[in-house]
Amino acid sequence: MEPKEDKKEDKKEIKISFTKRALFLLILGILFVIIAPYLFTQDVGFLSFGSPNEIGDTIGGITAPITSLIGSILVYFAFLAQVNANKEIQRQIDRERDERREDIDRNNIQSLYNQLSIDISSFNFQKNNINYLGVEGIFQSVQNSTVSGGYNAESHDTERYPKAVHFYQIFGILGDWINLYETIEDSTLTSDQKFFFSKRLALMQSTKIYPAFSDFLKKNEKVNDDKICKACGYKHPYIPGFLFNYLIQIDKYSKKTSQLDENNEPLKA
Repeated sequence: MEPKEDKKEDKKEIKISFTKRALFLLILGILFVIIAPYLFTQDVGFLSFGSPNEIGDTIGGITAPITSLIGSILVYFAFLAQVNANKEIQRQIDRERDERREDIDRNNIQSLYNQLSIDISSFNFQKNNINYLGVEGIFQSVQNSTVSGGYNAESHDTERYPKAVHFYQIFGILGDWINLYETIEDSTLTSDQKFFFSKRLALMQSTKIYPAFSDFLKKNEKVNDDKICKACGYKHPYIPGFLFNYLIQIDKYSKKTSQLDENNEPLKA
């Protein structure tokens, strides 16, 4: 057991011991106050407290400190009960505050997830007077630039693509995916809730993001080593560098979630 835990246990034992002693003294004092009038009014020959007035003074003088002590003990218990009540109220306030934070985080994450899903589904790319939406639109967008040679694959600088609006849209979608994953990890949600949302993101990656880039990623793996990008050390001749960086990060996070799923270990809160 840790030293801090030992101290807490010691304090708890001292508190229990003191409470038992105080309760014992309280009961003893009450019994004495009850018995004292009868005891001090008895005349057994060898023991006499004198006249009734003297007996009354004797009883009052003896029991007054005891009753004062009993009153003090009762005040102590009342104060102790109030302190414990205040602590419990504070714990309830803290729990309610944490629950509100969880609700806010949960709602924000759900809203971000819904918006990201909409952004992917509504992505639009036009080619030969045909509108391609969603995953197919992202695929056609990257393929069109690859075939036409519209970009330098080694470039990791978004400023080199001032006219490629569709690339910036894709860049935003991938960036929002990463930001949402990190928001989940940094949130106040429980471990199970974090794992739930992370798993949904991983499913989105496998069904809506990866399919749009799968052909290009497979082509990247087949190219010669002389095609390795000097900027990042990866082979990505078919995908612009600034998009490829995000794909690598997304794949890393998705694999982390999959590994936790296999080990049945939710993300830590």
